[in-house]
Amino acid sequence: FCFVETTPMEDLADLESVTLIRWNRKYPFTQAFPREILSPMQLVYTEDFPGNSHDKITVERYIP
Repeated sequence: FCFVETTPMEDLADLESVTLIRWNRKYPFTQAFPREILSPMQLVYTEDFPGNSHDKITVERYIP
C-alpha cells in the first residue's frame, strides 16, 4: 500500500492498482489527484457506504 500525501503522483510508476476513497463533501486541498493516471486503467470495483462522519463514502478500485 502507498498513501500519497507529499510525493508528486506523477513520479509513481508501475502501479498495480489505484484505490480512491471519496467523501460526499468538498474539502480544501493543496494537491489534486491527476486524473490522467486513471486513463489507461479500468474501474473494476465501486462501493458506497455510510460512514460515521459522512452520509456517503465511495470506494473505487482501478487496475491497468
